[in-house]
Amino acid sequence: MPVSAILRNMSLRLKLILSFAVILSVPGLIIGYISYETAKSRLAVQLIRSADENVALLDRVIESEISGRIKDIDYLAGLVDKEDLQGSGQQARAYLEEYIKLHPEMNTIFIGTPDKRFLNAPKADLGADFDPTSRPWYQTAAKDSSKVAIAAPYISKTTGDFVISLSKVLRDGSGTIGAEIKLANLEAIAQQVSIGQHGFAVLLDQERKAIVHSEFAAGADLTGSWVEQVFGADSGETVYDDGSGAKRIRYATNALTGWKIGGVIEEAEESEQAAPILQKTLMVLAAAFLVFGALAMAIIWLIIKPVRDLGAVAARISEGDLTQRAEVRGKDEIGRLGSSFNAMADSLSSLLTQVQDVSMQVAASSQELTASAEQTSRATEQIAGSIQEVAEGASRQVEHVEQGAGSIRLMDQGIGRIAEGSEAVSQSAGEASLHSNEGLAVMEEAIRQMKRVEQEVSTLNQVMGQLDERSAAIGEIAAVMTDIAQQTNILSINASIEAARAGEHGRGFAVVAQEVKKLAEQSRRSAEEIAVRIGTVRRDTDTAVQATVIVVEGVGRGSESIRHAGELFDTIRSMLEQVAEQSDAMNQTVGMIAEESANAVEAMAQISETTAATADNTHDVSSATQEQLASMEEIASSSNALSRLAEDMQQLMSRFKM
Repeated sequence: MPVSAILRNMSLRLKLILSFAVILSVPGLIIGYISYETAKSRLAVQLIRSADENVALLDRVIESEISGRIKDIDYLAGLVDKEDLQGSGQQARAYLEEYIKLHPEMNTIFIGTPDKRFLNAPKADLGADFDPTSRPWYQTAAKDSSKVAIAAPYISKTTGDFVISLSKVLRDGSGTIGAEIKLANLEAIAQQVSIGQHGFAVLLDQERKAIVHSEFAAGADLTGSWVEQVFGADSGETVYDDGSGAKRIRYATNALTGWKIGGVIEEAEESEQAAPILQKTLMVLAAAFLVFGALAMAIIWLIIKPVRDLGAVAARISEGDLTQRAEVRGKDEIGRLGSSFNAMADSLSSLLTQVQDVSMQVAASSQELTASAEQTSRATEQIAGSIQEVAEGASRQVEHVEQGAGSIRLMDQGIGRIAEGSEAVSQSAGEASLHSNEGLAVMEEAIRQMKRVEQEVSTLNQVMGQLDERSAAIGEIAAVMTDIAQQTNILSINASIEAARAGEHGRGFAVVAQEVKKLAEQSRRSAEEIAVRIGTVRRDTDTAVQATVIVVEGVGRGSESIRHAGELFDTIRSMLEQVAEQSDAMNQTVGMIAEESANAVEAMAQISETTAATADNTHDVSSATQEQLASMEEIASSSNALSRLAEDMQQLMSRFKM
């Protein structure tokens, strides 16, 4: 079954419940999803920013730790010469011991010569077979004697610590001076770096070995596509999966050492930290759905109950009980609909009351006409009997002249009554016709009023539509305000971070940034409140539009009922016009009978003068009597038809209780 057919078959209550459910749930789910994704994206940005900041911090620490030592080695390489190395090299050793005392963070400092002599401080015996020229620090420095060489990290032969060495050829080429820097301090700093809850910092030397890595030991060789990508560019980002989950690494290259400094972010951490936001959002939405659902059910009940009551009243009126009226509880659209419905019922009751009165008058007039026709028929039969007696014997006519005269007088009286009854029927028919015309005019006026009501309701529907469009526009403005407030909030956070970096000088700027953040938050809450209120206005507008649609349908049905009643009144008016025409014909017939009655009286006078004339006039009177009897039969038939019409009208009106 198509969706449109299903919606048409739904009750108004079910449609309202479905509408409120969609209105409450869909925006809430959308808001929850957007909030969750926004939180994830913001958290990702924060994690990336934290990784970049820690990478930059480690880069500065490495620069600070090593650059000073490079200057020291460069200075010592220019200070020591072959004269200091003569003999046991006491002068050179004195330089080394003095330096190591001043720099306890150094692991050891040493000098190696091409003839494999080796001096170090603190002094340590590495064995007679120790060859300094085979060590990486010596070989690296020999490649470029003009600058201090930085060797890859290694395990110190003297202390067993993980160190890096700085070395440079002496200014006269008589040897190479070098120093080992402990990486323990750098390792401790790197291990203290926290990126989110699970992220960590990594240091890789130029030979792709681990210096600091939470998952690999120091000096371990690293392989994999992510290592290739990290060493393929000076800085950037790459994503890899080491079997424990997806990770993102933000990396940079230390310009001094060539080491790779990276900040590793757990991809799953974004979802983990955003999950409580989603859970709280769903809980708030569930609570809001329950609260607003109860409110929506109350609103639906306030709408449905008056409509049901109005439908019940309309059903009872359709069954004929015009005493029923709708209960009007307010002045809203439904209240005005109830008032208009009551006004329509009052007009219909008044109109049908008038029709009932007219039908009773028609019934009474038809009964009087029937009685008069019966009396006239009886009188005519008496006349016929008298004429028959006259025809039986002319000899007895003279004797019964007086009796004939009396019969003629009775006939004349009956004719007078017939004339009066016919005139009354004619007047009643005319009055009934006038009343039917008035009733028809009232029905036409009711139809015009219903059309005006329909036009006003349609205008109201258009105004409601315009109000809905303007509410939507205000909602869009509120959304823009919310977005501006969010952007302002982000800017204030960035300003606070920069102020914190500036230290004492940025304290005033931090206060201003905090105030901006408060104002942005207030703007966001105001925009959200505007959006909520606009949503309420739009829901009320939609409800009013649906109510006006129902009003338009009810007005259309009312107009159709009034039009049908007008057609019935037009039919009654046509029948009454026919009655009036028949009454006029009856009056003409009564006039003819009156003329014949005068002739009969004159004939009775002539009977006194001559018996012969009486016989001739007897035939004339017999013919006139037959015509009169036929006319009376027509009058009786018309009267019976009028009486049946009046009874049918009364039966039709008896259906209505007024």
